[in-house]
Parts: sequence; C-alpha cells; structure tokens
Amino acid sequence: MSTSGAGVDRIMIPITLGGKVSHPSHSIGCYRNVFFCQRCGCLAQQHLSNLARPCSKIRKARGDRVIKAISNGVLPPGVTAWRDNPVVCPDIDIIRKLQGQLNRIEAQNYSNMLESITSSEDEMESKHPDPDQGDGDSDSSSIIPQTVFTLMGF
Repeated sequence: MSTSGAGVDRIMIPITLGGKVSHPSHSIGCYRNVFFCQRCGCLAQQHLSNLARPCSKIRKARGDRVIKAISNGVLPPGVTAWRDNPVVCPDIDIIRKLQGQLNRIEAQNYSNMLESITSSEDEMESKHPDPDQGDGDSDSSSIIPQTVFTLMGF
C-alpha cells in the first residue's frame, strides 16, 4: 500500500521532534503534521521514539494499520487528533524548501553524470572507432557500466 498520494510529503532530510533526530534509515513521510516511516509504519506526532532508532524495514500489523489509515486520510492508531496547526511542526515549510533544493541539486548531479558518461563513450569511440580494430584487450561495452558505478560511488 502506498502513501505517496495527495497530502503526503516525503521528507528526505532528518527531522527533529521532541529533542530527538530521526534515524536516516527511515523513509519519512508527513501527513497533517504526523511523521511516519513509509517502510515500517512507525509514527510520531510530538516526540520521536521508534523513528529515532534504525528502521526495521519490516512492516508489522500496527505499521500496516498506520499506513492504511494515512492512505485513507483517517487517524492512525495512537493519534487522537490531527494537529493541523504549525505549532507541532514549525519547520515543515523550511523542510519543503530544502527538499526542493535537494531535488534540483540531485537532478543537476544526474545530468552531470550522464554528460560525463557520454564524454567517456565519445572518448572510447575515438580511440577505437571499430571494435574489430581494437587491441583486443578492452571492450568499451564493459567500461561504460563501470564508469556509471564509479561516478555513482559504487
């Protein structure tokens, strides 16, 4: 079940709530000032507890109920009322702006990576325009994937 519908914000940076910071292993979403992990279903409204610990990456029955409730726009288990006022999460607008900036940076980095790969392909083709005329030791088709992994940090 997906929570990527209308009204759910995907938060790509750690959040601080109740003096604790979310663990980066969680895939955090925010709906009506309720933060939740889209993988395991842990949630927080005023204080982080399980979201401050590593994500189990396993959704148990309670997590399923949380995700289903949020997907349907109803109160998840353990939440007694929506807190639509920005008092609970005064930084959500800042988080949204930062997320937009991160998305633009990520798109630019992806574009730069593709440009670099294209340059590598052009360089390989100029050195060995015909695969049958190469030195027999290198295969440009195996170099290109390696270039992608190198540029991506793998």
